[in-house]
Amino acid sequence: MRPPQATGYAELSLGTGVPVGVRSSLLAILGTNRVPEKLPMTSHPDDPMDSRHALPDHSLPGRLPDLVVIGATKAGTTSLYRYLGEHPQIFMSTIKEPRYFMDPFFEGNYHRGVDWYRNLFRTQKTLCGEATPAYTQPLTTVVAERMHQTIPEAKVIYLVREPWSRLLSHNQMIKSKKGCLRASLAEIVENHPRAKRSSFYGSHFRNFRQFFPANQILIVESSDLLSQTRDTLRKIFSFLGVDSGFLSPVFDLRFNSTRSTRADRTGR
Repeated sequence: MRPPQATGYAELSLGTGVPVGVRSSLLAILGTNRVPEKLPMTSHPDDPMDSRHALPDHSLPGRLPDLVVIGATKAGTTSLYRYLGEHPQIFMSTIKEPRYFMDPFFEGNYHRGVDWYRNLFRTQKTLCGEATPAYTQPLTTVVAERMHQTIPEAKVIYLVREPWSRLLSHNQMIKSKKGCLRASLAEIVENHPRAKRSSFYGSHFRNFRQFFPANQILIVESSDLLSQTRDTLRKIFSFLGVDSGFLSPVFDLRFNSTRSTRADRTGR
């Protein structure tokens, strides 16, 4: 199944939240335990280099981010986070997923306050940012509204992936983390609704458009980031207003989140 263009994911299904063309596939998953044996998957091999990012300079005052990658889960956000951090004009938070704009119920850190968040970004670089794909798991506007209240001028990047492939990858992640390797996909979706909701790109896009203008949101398709990495990053860098001609050998690598990249409830 050939996925539509990235903008189509957001535009085709604002009323339902389920992208046109995959609605029947998702319904089939919910209604049966049988899943086709072969489906298109995007591979993100393990990262052989996992310490390239600079640590925050604690002699500098904290600041708020200029960019946020809001998702989607299992769409290549770890790779994008690493690529952005390679740019000499961009500092990405040492904790990839601060989950600041989410409540503790969603393993978030909003209760820690804005000073905690600000301290994650101590840098003199032109831009700083973070990547929390869980920002597009809740179907409410709470995250988008809090972001707008705190960082109204921030640029928002939404990385999307063909929904069925993304759901299958999310399914495997949950199975691995929860130790339920024999559970069917239908059981995972039923017991972990966030896995399904993360593919409702239209609803999430609509939530953020209520608070951010179109010129502050960039939708990127993960298949483009994978197959046309340098051209796609050139587009992203241009959107962010930094040197779009910057190149790095790291752009030829693919990264996967193989260890915890989020801030826990103690703020670590």
